[in-house]
Amino acid sequence: MKIRIGINNLVLFLLLIPASTICNAANIDSLLSVLSKKNNPDTTSVIILNKLSQYYNEHNANDSSLYYGEKAIEVAKKINYLKGLALALNNVGVQYNGKANFVLALKYYIEGYKIAEQGGNPKLMSNLMNSIGNAYLGNKDMGKALMSYKKSYEIATKDSNKHMMAVSAIGIGNVNKNNNNSIEALFYFKKASEIFKEQNNIYPLCISYVSIGSTLSDINRFDEAMINFDKAMELFKKTDNTYGLGGMYGVIGDMYRKKNDSKKAIEYYLKSFSIFEKRKANEDLKDIAFKLAYVYKEKKDFEKAFEYCELSNHYRDSVFNEENNKQFLDVEAKYETEKKEKEIILQKAALAKLQLSNNKIISYIVVFIILSILLLFFLRTRRLKKSKQLLEATVETRTGELKELVKERELLLKEIHHRVKNNLQVISGLLELQAEQMTDVKAKAAFIEGQSRVRSVALIHNNLYQYENLGAVELNSFVNDLQIQLNSIFNEEHIDIKFVNNIPPAEIDIDTAVPVGLVLNELFTNTYKYAFKGMETTEKDKKIEIALQVFDEKNGKKYLLVYKDNGCGLPKGMNIKKVNSLGLQLIADLCKQLKGSVKYEYDNGSKFIIEFIDNDLRKLIK
Repeated sequence: MKIRIGINNLVLFLLLIPASTICNAANIDSLLSVLSKKNNPDTTSVIILNKLSQYYNEHNANDSSLYYGEKAIEVAKKINYLKGLALALNNVGVQYNGKANFVLALKYYIEGYKIAEQGGNPKLMSNLMNSIGNAYLGNKDMGKALMSYKKSYEIATKDSNKHMMAVSAIGIGNVNKNNNNSIEALFYFKKASEIFKEQNNIYPLCISYVSIGSTLSDINRFDEAMINFDKAMELFKKTDNTYGLGGMYGVIGDMYRKKNDSKKAIEYYLKSFSIFEKRKANEDLKDIAFKLAYVYKEKKDFEKAFEYCELSNHYRDSVFNEENNKQFLDVEAKYETEKKEKEIILQKAALAKLQLSNNKIISYIVVFIILSILLLFFLRTRRLKKSKQLLEATVETRTGELKELVKERELLLKEIHHRVKNNLQVISGLLELQAEQMTDVKAKAAFIEGQSRVRSVALIHNNLYQYENLGAVELNSFVNDLQIQLNSIFNEEHIDIKFVNNIPPAEIDIDTAVPVGLVLNELFTNTYKYAFKGMETTEKDKKIEIALQVFDEKNGKKYLLVYKDNGCGLPKGMNIKKVNSLGLQLIADLCKQLKGSVKYEYDNGSKFIIEFIDNDLRKLIK
């Protein structure tokens, strides 16, 4: 498995710091003191809250930063302070961006940008448009990220805002780096470094040098890369920001790993790991532990490789559990709030009812004889009403309890799928480690194919715990993920194969998804291994196409799946039902398990036509 060499996390850390003046630690106490003495909210309150949010963001205290940002939004809206509101929306968006909740971050950024544009504030407009680029970059939408960064750069240039020009240039450079456009990336990184150097802005200048070094490393200009890393290291000594230093050590480790200098790679990865461990940065620890596992695997030190593989899974679980705990606390707080509101409503209703009863009693005394019959009728009706209310309250209580049980079950199911996926990944890692030790080519290939089958099932469980519907898999996105995964395993010759996914939005149950996933795994594997062997890349465009038709039946669904490539095809006259190939036999057996069929024909390449039915229909077939 190849490890992607990049500095996305490090550059994003710089881009997530709001481009405005941030107070230092010495001023924090005085700002909090001023804030505590204010009885009525005003613009000064919003300014202080925004400064506190930015300070805690820079010092990695994310919960505190989010608290003061949301408080600033509340106060700014109350007094209609638009400039402070736009900046507060940016600060809160930064926190959600840092938590990888890019959709929510984008919502805050866009709302802030509209307010800044309404107020004609180019500094805030450039800042927020740059933040919008960060959200798209984090979500890997490189086209929209590049467009946003360029718009931010254009606004900053017109406003002569050199700091935002440099920050936007870093964003443009990073998008180009992700798109393997190293020359363009170097141009923007160097432009940013010149501005930061001119402004004596040390920490962003460090990041610029690291970005330049990483990009030079991508194109194998290692000596030049190390010169820039050394410059960054000298400047880091003048800052107290260890996070950036830890990120840089990881990037240098990537460079040495690319140079096949495993000793140096391990040395820098361990330095990075030590810093992130002190900062309790679990997400970064997960990535560095994963890289260490593979470097030790390449050195044949399988004991260390397994140790760091386990550590990577441990930190991955920590990140997952932290998010789950926070979601649970949010749900619990919301439930308690709603409960109190309901109690207040019921108390008001009871009070109003009591007052009404008193008025009626007075009326009954005055006209007791005349209304005696009506009084008896009223008492009987009231008893029935109370019985009905008691019944409704009981139903409501039971409904609430059942909803809580359903939520607990969903959390447990997500945890189960998460654990199954992790265990399958460990098995996949063990298969890969075992394959590395094999000398027999056929046995090694069989292990790698087995590993790809395990990983395709793990991918299904990964989809299950990430989406709302825990019993079904979204087939279109699963097929995209599976193709990317198998392309990285089997496309050793790096042939440019175009993939066309014509599958409409469709969810299939897990009992159907697993065999379908394994069938697709075998078809992709067959294409990558054999379909284009010996064909010149200029001969014709290499292409894989997948299409799906869904037919609604009375008690379930039928599916028609067509898989096609334009490779050399199977040998003429081959009967796939009688062939000795394990992969084709597996496809036939899986289709039989799905109560379906598979048919092969040559159509300018291999074409497999597969019919199958969902689990509901299969249950009806004895």
